[in-house]
Amino acid sequence: MAANEAIRDVQGKASSLNSASADHVESHLTAIGQQLQADQQNGLKVAEALPIPLLMTRVGEGKVLFANAAVEETFGYKRSRLIGRQWSCLIPNLTARRRLEQMARQELRVRGLTVEGKRKDGQKLWLSIWQQRTVCNGMECLLTILADVTAERLETKRHEQQEETLQQLLTLADRDRELIACDIHDGIIQDMTGALMHLEAVRRAIRNGSSDVDEQLQHIMQILRHGINEARRLIDGVRPPDLDRFGLAGAIQSLIDRTMAAKDVRIQFQHNVRGPRLSEQAETALYRIAQECLNNVWQHSRSSRAAVKLNQNNRAVRLVVRDWGVGFCPGEVSATRFGLAGIRQRARLMGGRAMIRSAPGKGCAVSVTLPLDKADKRS
Repeated sequence: MAANEAIRDVQGKASSLNSASADHVESHLTAIGQQLQADQQNGLKVAEALPIPLLMTRVGEGKVLFANAAVEETFGYKRSRLIGRQWSCLIPNLTARRRLEQMARQELRVRGLTVEGKRKDGQKLWLSIWQQRTVCNGMECLLTILADVTAERLETKRHEQQEETLQQLLTLADRDRELIACDIHDGIIQDMTGALMHLEAVRRAIRNGSSDVDEQLQHIMQILRHGINEARRLIDGVRPPDLDRFGLAGAIQSLIDRTMAAKDVRIQFQHNVRGPRLSEQAETALYRIAQECLNNVWQHSRSSRAAVKLNQNNRAVRLVVRDWGVGFCPGEVSATRFGLAGIRQRARLMGGRAMIRSAPGKGCAVSVTLPLDKADKRS
């Protein structure tokens, strides 16, 4: 294949290695290797045209003989400074370097080995390494492609974290269902069973002409009232009734009033919610997030005051809950604590985002923003 044809082929297939197949990567290395063996000058032209980083080193030495322009762009090193230098400066991890060196000594091809890399400015990269031997100008060399897959790696990690969070929430939901089932069995069903037994006793008493029927009926009414209160308590756990009665702002105000009445904490509330009601899902999500945040204030922050802001504009609705307590490091929160994960997941499921800012001794601020195009469609 002529050099110009090879260049066009390489540029056409490798404009983005990250989306290319493994077979394409193999074909790039093979084509460039063949060009180098047939004609070193044309082979280097093909290698230079590759829009992804490619190095050529001498087998057994690891010193750079050639680096294409994409190496400069990806790693920030001038090629003139890399020539004659060990290419290991691009891969700081000693274990990864030793593995690559061992595979090179054993004449094994490297196919898509993911390792940690580093730019000249110290920025970390994730690299997909592809490597095979060739002969150039009578020397045995290694051709190495170092594809930057940092974005793909971060996206994969983000999806993994989302899946982990979702699994945690599903586990929490399963636990809640079990607790609700226990509450129904141990509370409402027991009350109903007791009421039924007393009604049967009343029926027998009426047949026998007993005079204490009224007292037994009063006891049955007391049992039924208790069962009704238990049912309402369980319903409140699914859909807070205050949302239907007062709307989002009023429900949060009611939540704040109850929190201040029960706990030694002062909570300031500001809001400018206006216009049509948000969707039931959005209102429930924001209410539950406010509830979780306020629970954290009196359970963990040790703060005597907090502030809640609920703002709405033409594009989004934003909830902010802040305290001035002991604070914490968000990145060090145990994975078994579902509170913060639940806040983030609720926001994500509504098409929004959650930001949690805190540091030891600096209090905590939780900010949740939901776009109105996802939150204002009320069924």
